[in-house]
Amino acid sequence: MERGEVERSLSDAADRLRKPWERRVAVLRIAADLGLEVVLAFHDSLRLGGTRIQLEQRPPRILLYRTGATPGEKLLTAADEWRLTPRERFSVAHEIGHWIVSEQLGVPPAETSRDYWRQEEWVNSFAGCLLVPERLIKTWLAAIPETKPVPPIGLWRMATRELRVSQEVLARVIV
Repeated sequence: MERGEVERSLSDAADRLRKPWERRVAVLRIAADLGLEVVLAFHDSLRLGGTRIQLEQRPPRILLYRTGATPGEKLLTAADEWRLTPRERFSVAHEIGHWIVSEQLGVPPAETSRDYWRQEEWVNSFAGCLLVPERLIKTWLAAIPETKPVPPIGLWRMATRELRVSQEVLARVIV
């Protein structure tokens, strides 16, 4: 698949996965609808962190690592959305993007550093598109006069209160 084709396919996938009435996208529901498990993996090491997807496992699992006093795992359901931080919501969306690239678009895992970073760019863009619906941005920006800059407090409110994403994610989607 060509680069532009992958990007368009991911953008289309984000549109299909979002419910039109949702202001805040439910990433755990989307993962469940796709047959993916999302697991909070608690560990006692500060070195282990981040998020990863186990594509080889059935069903595929997205592991969200958190530091905790007692190591263990908790399988998350759609009802656990409130447990996720904005960063974790982005990470789950990002890993869903990896699953779509691999399983639905048939793009093999990256073999070179260049291919790896290209795929990371694709799935980061997918995560932003999924979490920040274009229609909300258009409505929000339409309320700001063209001669005025985007107010930082407005950016903060939209990101944190309405969408539960970081300001950086929202700003990247707006640009």
